[in-house]
Amino acid sequence: RLEKIFMVDKDRRVYPPVAHVYENFVSTIFRGENGQYFTPRRIVDFMVDMVGVNWGTSGLHCVDPTCGSGGFLLSVFTSLDNDLRKRFVVKQREGDVFRNAEAEESYNNAKRKLCEEMLVGFDNEEDVAKTATMNMSVHGDGSTGISLGDSLKRETFKSSLKENHFQLALTNPPFSSQVKPRSHLDANGRDVLEGYELAYTHTYDPGKKQFTYSKKEQDIRSRDSKVLFIERCHQLLAKGGTLGIVVDDGVNNNPRESYVRDFIKRSFNIKAIVALPWGAFKEQGADNFTSILLLQKKAEEIVQDDDIFMGIAHHCGENYGKSTKVMPNNLKSILADYRKFREGARTGFSEFSFVCKVAHLEDRYDNLTKQFDNRLDPKYYHPRRKEIERIIRATGKATTIGRVIDCIREEVASDKNEFGSKYIDRITKSGDVEYAVIDGTRDPKLKKTQFFRKGDLVVSRIQLRNGIVGVIPDELDEIAATDEYYKLVPKKDKVSGKDMILHKYLRIVLTSEPINYLVNATFTGQYGRMAEDDLSRLVIPVYDLDTQQRMVDKYESNRKQIASLVAESEAKEEALLKDVVSDIFQSTP
Repeated sequence: RLEKIFMVDKDRRVYPPVAHVYENFVSTIFRGENGQYFTPRRIVDFMVDMVGVNWGTSGLHCVDPTCGSGGFLLSVFTSLDNDLRKRFVVKQREGDVFRNAEAEESYNNAKRKLCEEMLVGFDNEEDVAKTATMNMSVHGDGSTGISLGDSLKRETFKSSLKENHFQLALTNPPFSSQVKPRSHLDANGRDVLEGYELAYTHTYDPGKKQFTYSKKEQDIRSRDSKVLFIERCHQLLAKGGTLGIVVDDGVNNNPRESYVRDFIKRSFNIKAIVALPWGAFKEQGADNFTSILLLQKKAEEIVQDDDIFMGIAHHCGENYGKSTKVMPNNLKSILADYRKFREGARTGFSEFSFVCKVAHLEDRYDNLTKQFDNRLDPKYYHPRRKEIERIIRATGKATTIGRVIDCIREEVASDKNEFGSKYIDRITKSGDVEYAVIDGTRDPKLKKTQFFRKGDLVVSRIQLRNGIVGVIPDELDEIAATDEYYKLVPKKDKVSGKDMILHKYLRIVLTSEPINYLVNATFTGQYGRMAEDDLSRLVIPVYDLDTQQRMVDKYESNRKQIASLVAESEAKEEALLKDVVSDIFQSTP
């Protein structure tokens, strides 16, 4: 009786609110015990819309080897079902009706084929796989394609996960879930990792200008499953097939994962890369930087386009902090831009989108760091980063931070993790270093391994992207800190013996908006940490000491003026409020 009242319509399709409630309910039950975070529907639908799912002439085979609650398969199911209904159903005043009996039979046959053959999903967690099955059932008859199992096992599931078969793969693989050697055995008794090129140790050969690896058992290493699933999707896709995958930004820019990006470039044509905001998965319990890769499996007759579409979403409809405020969804603008791009446009996009030439992608070996640089993150290729660097060089005073600053580490010589020890708790936006004391009630989780002393310039690896740089106050002769912090010490000029850069000047530069933008365009990894090598390579303007001092004096003078204006404004505000209150309590206001 309930079903007839509000759960399904006359065509036995579930009303969207019911399905939406179910999907949100189950997503709060499973929160990443094994690295899985269910993809918000707005991101799922964006990826499906980017692909442009349609039935075509004979249908569309789609796979999600890490299907979670089934969101991608469900979105594809809905799109294909709507496409089918347009072909066989006509709208009338009293409701949708089939064109004729033959159309109804054709629709039912096609939908049966869609549910039973064309949508394949796997998940390795039993409760999660059941959730996906139920989710598909709540929305419509699509449950038969969901299976329980480790989809990395090529031999075990070769009949249901046919390689070189699917036209589309959409997935959000688990992050930070390690697959160790001999921990997963296939049906043939062999290590699952043996079936993946990316599971072997890769080294870059500068002479050959390529990555090399040997398929020897002793060269197999533990791998994050997110990396293996990129290759797994490549195995499953037919030539020319499309992959839409969510990856953490370490895949796009971490130097240690450059071999993964090399595999992506060799195996796929890159169609689009869209960077998601920090809070994209916060509601699901994950705090990291992620991106969407839209790739096409290479085929002889398909060549890489000269241009790659890139987008950077500042927000994607996420909740703001702990409040109920919902942020804007920039993915809508990016989708509209991508559709223009596919129609041939290369300019005239919104502020969130731009085009990057394939020829401009970094692809070089750094002899200094002994690393191969081949980043794929949109923030690094944004035109504004290049423009800021051009402006800095135009000053004629451009130099790298590494030429004027050392990142010094003073090891803790004695046990500073005992009761009563002071440690850096946080650095405020205004540059104040706040400390706490180990007292048994709010003891730090991480061991303090280094010293800072009064006057030291200190930055947090993860907070530098927010423009936060502090100075140890004079009342602290010494204070302990974790490895999370850098101590920036000016180098000495070899001729004069003086510091090459003033502490206060450096802090002004590092907290300035242009340099803060460069930091955000340069940091690597999924958590936004600024590696020492990346910080050292950052280009800033460095003037002579007298000029630096004049700029510091002007800055401090302006800060005092700002503080005075703020105080004056607050005083006026208080006076105006008192005036109103006075009127309220007069007998004749």
